[in-house]
Amino acid sequence: LFPMNAVNECLTFCNWDISDIDFWAVGWDYLMGETPEAKKEITAKVFPKILLDLIPLEKIILVNHHVAHLMSSYILTPQKSAAGLIIDGNGENISVSIFDIENEQYSLISGVNIKDSPGLYYEAVAEYCGLGYMASGKLMGLASYGKPFDERIYRIDGCLREAQEVQNFPVSRMENLEVYPEWQEILEGVAYPYQNSVHDEKAMAYINVAATAQRDLEESVMELAISAKDKTGKSTLICGGGVFLNCNVNTKLFTESGFEEIVIHPAANDAGASLGAALEVCRINNIPPKYINEPDMGLGKSYPLNDTINVLKSFNLN
Repeated sequence: LFPMNAVNECLTFCNWDISDIDFWAVGWDYLMGETPEAKKEITAKVFPKILLDLIPLEKIILVNHHVAHLMSSYILTPQKSAAGLIIDGNGENISVSIFDIENEQYSLISGVNIKDSPGLYYEAVAEYCGLGYMASGKLMGLASYGKPFDERIYRIDGCLREAQEVQNFPVSRMENLEVYPEWQEILEGVAYPYQNSVHDEKAMAYINVAATAQRDLEESVMELAISAKDKTGKSTLICGGGVFLNCNVNTKLFTESGFEEIVIHPAANDAGASLGAALEVCRINNIPPKYINEPDMGLGKSYPLNDTINVLKSFNLN
């Protein structure tokens, strides 16, 4: 059903038919210069066959993942001159991007490869603590109970590369599967209780590891933000990527980075990248974005209170 239900809801909300859609934007561009034939393979993994059969291939536009994150915040703000900082697990070939933005034109200044991803490091620690895959939110909560180690496990120092070198980073769709085992091995050597946990019931034994990962992430993001300010000279910072769902990181950024204004889309993760991909397609085709309603966090289907209560009751919840 996914993403058919989402597509149907959008069409219903706007009172549109599929034939009314000029472009279908995807917030990943694994083509990265490959042949047009490869586009069929990639889009077949994104779109259900029933939907793909209804859409001409030329209407599907693949947008660089970090550009999609960038546009989700930038296009919706009045600021036209800004620095951009995108940090997540990984994009097509990169995990951190620093952009210089001026009047809706952006240029990549520097970046970090996927192997050195701060986002994948944080996710790997969550798995090490037994919190499960994609459990960064749980790790942030667990960190509040612990005390960081004196020494950092992860450092961003020396990982940042200039744009020309970034262009040569290899494209990888499975890089995270290679990075996780490497981090598990490192963590078992330096982080008490020196073994990977498979049960979140034992997570309290890992509170200091969690606190260390949180400290490492906060300091790394601060270092990247300062680098973005130094490289661009801009007073506004546009942020995107799943790392910016970490509210403690954001608090430190707002209070200590020295930027006059910081803009973070409420859906900083890949949900926001979907919006950013559509906005980037509008930008490159000189189409002013048009909103049915004022954009806010409440976009989407609403449900009556009684429906919500009934669902909670079905799970024996109050």
